[in-house]
Amino acid sequence: MKTKPAPKMPARTLAALKASIAKWRRYALGTARSVILGEEYCPLCRLFNTDKIPRNERCFGCPVAAKTDRFFCRGTPFRSALKAHERFGPDSEKFKSAAREELEFLKSLLPFLKSLLP
Repeated sequence: MKTKPAPKMPARTLAALKASIAKWRRYALGTARSVILGEEYCPLCRLFNTDKIPRNERCFGCPVAAKTDRFFCRGTPFRSALKAHERFGPDSEKFKSAAREELEFLKSLLPFLKSLLP
């Protein structure tokens, strides 16, 4: 079986993506010491969505925005996880379920996995 070469992702972006995946895995499993949501706590946002970047240029280069073609994590499971966290709390099954969806979404952004798709 032939596969496409993996798309090149900058090392810093890949490291931030992996850190985000690890964070959401802890949320989904309920093993995080605390659950704090928001761009200031997201490894990807710390690269692509900071006050140092003009607002109209934020999210450029972020694999989340590249996948959804939208900015500020719109069109991702993050919004559902945020609402579940606010409504039911971090220990609720609703939040953990939403966190699992976000985890799977983030894992789908890994270049290696994309290269195995037809």
